[in-house]
Amino acid sequence: MNSKQIRDFEKEIEEIYESGKIKAPVHLRNNNEADLCAIFKNYKVKKEDYLFSTWASHSHALLKGVPREEVKKKILEGKSITLHFPEHNFFSSAIVGGICPIAVGTAWQLKTSKSDARVYCFIGDMSFLTGIASESIRYSMNHDLPITWVVEDNGKSVGTITEETWNGSTQEWYQIYRNLSSKCKNFKIAYYQYNMTYPHSGTGIFVCTRKRIDSLELLIESVFSSCSNKDNIDLWIGFDEDDHKTSMFLSCHQEKDRINTYVNSNKGSSCVLCEKDYVNRHKDIIQPMVDRSDAEYLWVLNDDLTIKTNNFDLIIEQCVENFLSDKVDRVFYGMPLVHFIDQKGLAKDTFSLDHDNKLFFKTEYSCYPLITRETEKILGHFLNTKFASGGADIVLGAGIGLSNYCRKEEMPVVLEDKLVDTFKRVRPYEVLPSEFIRDNGGMSYEVLPQTIVEAYVDVLKNNNLSCDHYDTSTPSPQLEIMNTVATLNKKMKEDQVIDTISPVGLDILLLFKCSNCKTLYRSPSSHRMDHSCCTHCGKISYIKANRGGHEYMLDLTNRIRQAVPEVKKGV
Repeated sequence: MNSKQIRDFEKEIEEIYESGKIKAPVHLRNNNEADLCAIFKNYKVKKEDYLFSTWASHSHALLKGVPREEVKKKILEGKSITLHFPEHNFFSSAIVGGICPIAVGTAWQLKTSKSDARVYCFIGDMSFLTGIASESIRYSMNHDLPITWVVEDNGKSVGTITEETWNGSTQEWYQIYRNLSSKCKNFKIAYYQYNMTYPHSGTGIFVCTRKRIDSLELLIESVFSSCSNKDNIDLWIGFDEDDHKTSMFLSCHQEKDRINTYVNSNKGSSCVLCEKDYVNRHKDIIQPMVDRSDAEYLWVLNDDLTIKTNNFDLIIEQCVENFLSDKVDRVFYGMPLVHFIDQKGLAKDTFSLDHDNKLFFKTEYSCYPLITRETEKILGHFLNTKFASGGADIVLGAGIGLSNYCRKEEMPVVLEDKLVDTFKRVRPYEVLPSEFIRDNGGMSYEVLPQTIVEAYVDVLKNNNLSCDHYDTSTPSPQLEIMNTVATLNKKMKEDQVIDTISPVGLDILLLFKCSNCKTLYRSPSSHRMDHSCCTHCGKISYIKANRGGHEYMLDLTNRIRQAVPEVKKGV
């Protein structure tokens, strides 16, 4: 097995994974193939030797001699992070540092049995700095066990920079152990560094813009100045073919080699109100960029935003992967924290700008959602392409929130949104009589009199406003939300997802002080409860009918009872 064969194998697994055929976490690696091949060659790893690995063990198994198809079969079964091949003396663990004492025990047995075999234990830089690894290494060193520790340093503890996590250098600790073990005959320790740039770890950022160079420049600057590694970012900027200003700006930008562009030439929709042909930004620009990207994390941003969180790419990866670590699917919906800046320069922290919709749909949504590639593949789109402008973000957030998946998470990534055009834009339902509006944004075109349309157009012209376009295919948001819910629930049923539960009842324990024995005790409550029995002395006491007693308990019980249906719906 050589470097190219290992790279080809990981690429094949990546493609299978992104097709949705692997229903479990997969940790791919790259850029360390040559280092691994050198270690196996220089240390002359034999068939009878034992190898203990991490959650990223594909390459180790192949180099140990496990047939390619056997490794692939286990991965397809969902066992990528827990590969075991006892017949090849190969074992792994998804628990950070969990494999270390097992490797030490095996090495001790080999020494006491006077075997010629050795143990090779591979650990990442995060595991290397844990207490369990330190004790295992020192123990094997003190007893000069036949074990070789291989530290693979990619600079990350899951998604956080390792030196920041542990406040120390992995390489420095390696040198300490190396110096201490200089007199050992059997004990060995090896170390190598590599920069993992595998596409599945990347964050794709998709921006639709038109002739707003100043704000776009600030966004691009914030993306590349705030990320930890520019190679983690797959930035796409989409614009219309007649937007020569944006095209010229991007072609001259200092980061032009890192910016992917998509030029749209389509105006396939016609507005039923202003009668102009217009671009559907979701269908014509954003989705084509998503289709061309190989990023695992998909994030849509406006061109009037700036990212305020340093190392946001690592935070996103850590947030997503930690959240999905115990899930059987990779459905994820992330909500960054947004500072909405009004005309007075005041900021408002919120995860949901439209509180009416939040209440109506019984769920939060994000104006700038982040989802996984698998989520996009299940739905068939990132943001619903039936919505030309507004509404798609609401549908996505509400649909995922109401589905049985409910893979929603608030992310500690801050955006600043200055709402450049929001204060100049007007929606039809802000001008037209409410009886002509349905479903919070959808238009009843069949009954919309021409006089109303003309009045609306006049308002736009007189106030120098742009139309928030609608066409005959603009759907009902409520209908599309339910379609999203049905799609996700159907996929869940097909995949036999079993990691979800629904509440069937509530038990509330209240704390009382007995008037007789003066002890504190906990007692279960019900909305009909007017007395309580001390669990120590057995005295029965009536609950005072005030805010500190019965009324408080009743209020608490009712509020939680009301929450149960929402929890059942996955909110």
